[in-house]
Amino acid sequence: MERSGEKETGSGTIPFNGLRSISPNQPKTTAIAIPPNYPRPQRTLILCQNLQFTIAITQMSHGDIQYRCWRRPKTAMEPPCLVIRNGQYKKSLRNDKIELVFVHGKWTYSIERILSKGKYGKTSYVFLEVASEGNPPSTWKMEDLTP
Repeated sequence: MERSGEKETGSGTIPFNGLRSISPNQPKTTAIAIPPNYPRPQRTLILCQNLQFTIAITQMSHGDIQYRCWRRPKTAMEPPCLVIRNGQYKKSLRNDKIELVFVHGKWTYSIERILSKGKYGKTSYVFLEVASEGNPPSTWKMEDLTP
């Protein structure tokens, strides 16, 4: 066990020294202590999913916009597969569309959320577009789960 703030958890009994003994049949997970001044999510801008990915776009406590992606079957309770910080936020003049753009190396990730006001209420549409230099972009329609 390291003294860096990591602690192993799993099933088993807790011996006298306070550490859990891990059963060989159970998967091992790691809990990491987060420093108190570390930026925390303040507001969820977009939460969406499709059959392949779950994506959360959050505004952090210090104002930074963060992209987090989990490849399914992973859930948001596990560490994300990809985290990109310093997103760019664009909002339409009529407040019916927002676009968030994230650059990661030669890849560009763009999430667009469109609100359509109809006779029976609001409907939202979310699209994910991923592009790399020299290749055509790939686009997915996402299910909007934004609270």
